Amino acid sequence: MRRAILALLIPGGYGFLAMFYWAGAHGVPRRYAVYPAEVEQGVTYARISVFFVTLILLATLLYVWETGKRCYKAYSA
Repeated sequence: MRRAILALLIPGGYGFLAMFYWAGAHGVPRRYAVYPAEVEQGVTYARISVFFVTLILLATLLYVWETGKRCYKAYSA
């Protein structure tokens, strides 16, 4: 399970940060709710980053699940 968590967490984290760098390199500002027409590709970068955030959340849920099972087993004895 640890390998599965790391296999999700590492690409998720690096991918999420890479989208910030990629968008910044293309001149997309970070704090717009609606992107102007000049930097409309920011929407695409944001959508790609959602995939990587999903990987991070899935890894976090797996970690909490595994830790919860171990804590329950340790304290139920």
